Amino acid sequence: MKLTEAMSLSVPYKKGMRVKTANKIAEWIDRNSDSHLNVRKLKSVLNDESEYWIETPVKISSLKRWQDKEVDPKKAVASKGSVVVLGDGEIIDGRHRVAALANQGKTTVGAWVPVRK
Repeated sequence: MKLTEAMSLSVPYKKGMRVKTANKIAEWIDRNSDSHLNVRKLKSVLNDESEYWIETPVKISSLKRWQDKEVDPKKAVASKGSVVVLGDGEIIDGRHRVAALANQGKTTVGAWVPVRK
């Protein structure tokens, strides 16, 4: 798959891409989070971006907020899999994983991104 560029990380759907609904993504984030989340609000945020999301590699340099002070690469749980990213590059879930990969010298990360409307 082609790497998604900065600016708009939302991509058009192509046959064979792995697809999930925004609601399934929100429920997955909730199940895998140690924090108490407002799932209704999370679903709303994700659905506002797109009803459908696809998994694709993205450039770490195009992502926002993974270098914030409170982000600790040591807290990364690689088994959580792909991160979740809004179309503008803001990471909804996975900042620690992105920071850990960047510290390892990686330049891309698997991400769930919105399908372009």
